Amino acid sequence: MVISKLTKDMQMRAAINRKVGERECCKALPRAKLVKCAWRDPLQAHWRGNFKMLDSLQKYVAKNMYKILRQNRS
Repeated sequence: MVISKLTKDMQMRAAINRKVGERECCKALPRAKLVKCAWRDPLQAHWRGNFKMLDSLQKYVAKNMYKILRQNRS
């Protein structure tokens, strides 16, 4: 009973590992093609600009929030 359960668990783990391996192989080809066409640099530049904009927006909101809160408290 215990031996059959262990082998069943081992079979399940092997099947899962096989599926994960297949999935990684399927992801490798598109990843290689994307790296080859140099998609990363423009994407990084785009998001770097967006993060700077979001950071400045957060600072603006925080600064004005304090002004509004002070006015409402007085």
